[in-house]
Parts: sequence; structure tokens; C-alpha cells
Amino acid sequence: MANWRALGHADCRLSVNASTQQLDQAGFVRRFRRALDAAGLPHEAVTLEITENALMHDVELVVPKLRSLRRWGVRVAIDNFGTGYSSLDRLRRLPIDALKINRGFVEEVRGTSGDTRALDAIAGIAQGLALDLLADGIENAGQLDYLRTLGCREGQGFVFDEPVTADTVTELLATAPYLDRHPPAPTPNPRPGKPLSSDARVAYSPRPSRKG
Repeated sequence: MANWRALGHADCRLSVNASTQQLDQAGFVRRFRRALDAAGLPHEAVTLEITENALMHDVELVVPKLRSLRRWGVRVAIDNFGTGYSSLDRLRRLPIDALKINRGFVEEVRGTSGDTRALDAIAGIAQGLALDLLADGIENAGQLDYLRTLGCREGQGFVFDEPVTADTVTELLATAPYLDRHPPAPTPNPRPGKPLSSDARVAYSPRPSRKG
């Protein structure tokens, strides 16, 4: 990621998942920062993703670590939001920047039908708490379009691409990494349900899209 940014793609960011076991470790924040510094990656270019349950596992231990990371510029997102047991009162007190919608709720959007109540509710929570809204498991243009109407500006899923190697990402960045606001309908997913790897996530942008 540091190399891609050095090539002129300064808006590229890295999302990293952290488990309960990692957050429990003494010195986690120090090692995390050292890893970023050793790679030459600015702290503000990184989002740490943790699940609701990992966050609630030991609030007194985890929250101070997240606050420390945020002071250094690292963004914090709750992954798989909607599947845990955090209360709204506790949620508004947490040092977080974004909510990431669980793929199960995204799957409910089916063309012009489907149950979108959970998505609408999560979007309302994010807006009310001034948090960014992210999404996982975006498989088709209908889901992408609906999430856009909710204010979701970042997502991952097969609507963008399948998991690819770092070399392929480098090639894509060298051509035109940004999606058009109205991408063509994707081809059927050959492996439905498989999540996209972290190196293949795409944030859509109004910049010119890749042609051909």
C-alpha cells in the first residue's frame, strides 16, 4: 500500500481486521504503529476493522487502545455491524469512525424488491451519529445503487472485481482505478458468497473510469 501511494495514488487506504486475541495483547498499539512506520504508510491511510463482539468483549481494555490509535490518525470501523449486541447508548460513546454493514443485510436487496429495513436502520444510525457507512458483500448493480442512496461511499464485493494479486492491483492503478458512477451490470458471480480480499476493495469515485 505504501508503494502504491508513492506511485501517486495518495487516496489509497488499507483496511486491517483485528481479532479479540490481538486487541487483548499487551503492546498491540505500539506494534501496530511500528508496523505502519516501518512500511512508510501514513497512519491516516489505515482503517482498523473490529467486530461488535470483539469491541464489547472487554470495553475497558479495548476502548483506550482505539482512542490511542485514533489520536495518531488511524480510522476505526465496526465490522459486520448489525450482528453483535452493542447498544445505541454505548455505540455513541465509542471511539469509532465508521459502521460496516454485514453482507447478510446487503443480500436482502434483490432488484426492486427485498427487505431493506435493516439497511435503512443502520444507515440512519450512521447518519445520526455522524459516522461513515461502509458495506460488505456487494454482488450486483442493484445493491450498489441502493447503498449509494443510503450514503454508503465505500464497499467491497464481486460487483467490483474478484480477489486479485498485488501485481494486478498495481496494473489497475496504472490505468484507471476509479469506477464510473454507473458501472455496467456485472457478470454472474462464479463463486457466490466468497468475500473479497482486502487488496481488491474499491472505493468508487466520480473520476474517469477505466475504458474497454
